[in-house]
Amino acid sequence: MKYTDIKNLGFKSNEWLGSLGFYREEFEILGKCLAEVANKNTREEALKGVEHFQNQLEVQNRNIDAYIRRIKTYQHFCAEDVKAHAGKVNVSLDKDQEELERDLLFFEERIKQLREEFNLFLVKWM
Repeated sequence: MKYTDIKNLGFKSNEWLGSLGFYREEFEILGKCLAEVANKNTREEALKGVEHFQNQLEVQNRNIDAYIRRIKTYQHFCAEDVKAHAGKVNVSLDKDQEELERDLLFFEERIKQLREEFNLFLVKWM
């Protein structure tokens, strides 16, 4: 088996957790914007949009929770491997990292699309 230094794998996971924390904070701000739209508009179309985006934010927050669990599980496996191999990590864990990275890139693309849709909604109803 091939091994690599834990630093090579650990840096990315900490970066991902930071990004997910940022998105969670951003969603809180977007939720406040939605509440403001709901307070200012009683038209059915506006309220349907508010409900749609509230649902989207809820779904994405659940996705964030799931990604955090996956990342922490990945970190745990890395830590266990470090203990078992004198400070080194099996490079097969690189594949897990690559899969996580692909999934997170897809998630970030979805967030970008959601932001664009949200901004158009705000322009229309604020």
